Amino acid sequence: MVRGGRGVRRRGVAAAGVLLAALLIAAMVATPTPDLPGRAITGLSRAFTLVPGIGGGPRTYAAVEVGLNVLLFVPLGLALAVLRPARGALWATGVCFWVTVAVETGQGALLPDRSAQASDVVANTLGGAVAYAAAALVVRRRSASRAREREIAADMGRTTP
Repeated sequence: MVRGGRGVRRRGVAAAGVLLAALLIAAMVATPTPDLPGRAITGLSRAFTLVPGIGGGPRTYAAVEVGLNVLLFVPLGLALAVLRPARGALWATGVCFWVTVAVETGQGALLPDRSAQASDVVANTLGGAVAYAAAALVVRRRSASRAREREIAADMGRTTP
């Protein structure tokens, strides 16, 4: 494989992550009323009542809502880690935070039946930050592993890509 092939593939995956994040965020934000997201959360919370030990009720609804808000920004956090790994976790967390603030502000200002929620800002930011950190850790470990492989190969008189 050409050396640049990995980078091109990685950027393609990251671009797909950004697109997925944008589509998910747009789908959840653009619904004019909270009915669609609310029905999805209600359905999931009801499904959780079927799992022994989880229970049901408002706590489950709130937990599902927070969990989905965390997951909503995972693709963006992963994409930021692949596209801009040198920028760091603080930068990625800031991007996720400000995107969420913009989304929540737009919801509150433009959609009369929707409201901005501080808990959504926290959950979305957390999802993006954790995903960025996890992806950065994997990338760092893979880079370190490749460096060790090159050192071993050099010691043995061979070269590796």
